[in-house]
Amino acid sequence: MSTKPCAIVTGAAAGLGHAIVTALLTKGYRVLLADKNRTVRRHAETLALRMDVTSERDWNKCVALVKSRWGRLDALVHNAAYCQPIPLEKSSVVYWNKTLSTNLVACGLGTIHCRELLRNTGQSPAIVNISSGQSSHPIPGHAAYVASKGGLEALTRSLARELGPQIRVNAVVAGAMGSKRLYRQLTRRQLADIRRRTILQRIADPSEVANVVVFLLSAKASFVTGACWVVDGGKTIYQEC
Repeated sequence: MSTKPCAIVTGAAAGLGHAIVTALLTKGYRVLLADKNRTVRRHAETLALRMDVTSERDWNKCVALVKSRWGRLDALVHNAAYCQPIPLEKSSVVYWNKTLSTNLVACGLGTIHCRELLRNTGQSPAIVNISSGQSSHPIPGHAAYVASKGGLEALTRSLARELGPQIRVNAVVAGAMGSKRLYRQLTRRQLADIRRRTILQRIADPSEVANVVVFLLSAKASFVTGACWVVDGGKTIYQEC
């Protein structure tokens, strides 16, 4: 069994997932990078697995790999997400199912498959789910995404109640972060509006959100569970005068 703490991070290939992996490695973790796209084993302390987070078969493979290579699991980060803005009247059942399956159902599925390894081998095991500020401040065209993230926050509280006291479960409610996807999906006007309506007047670097994720996974947050930590530069409480 590994003497180092071990983590699984979904959606690990880029953006916030990449930043979370980097932050965990600096804290001495071994990390399995799970992503639907091809991931590169970037470090001696990482494993890479191409997986569909909505697939039970893939979750079985993921857990089996961690168990065989490291023999323990201390942390699980549900970061994988699907967000494709579509006007409500043009959205389909297929679109809704894909969004909810990826952003909400997969988090429950991953928890089901990882809970035994977390409970039996982890030292102060913890789960962090990545939510979004859109759960309370939606942008038009994102109804399915907003619903999935609101549901994820409710799921976080439910899992904390059900898995405690052995496993802590929290969520990070992330604000806008600099990424290729953000700049591709939002217009310059929308980006400027986000900055203007944020107390800190800027968009976050993914590493700033990743640092909060790592804190919630650590023993320093040993009395924190069932919480949804807002990391949005003050956007949630911003009010125009």
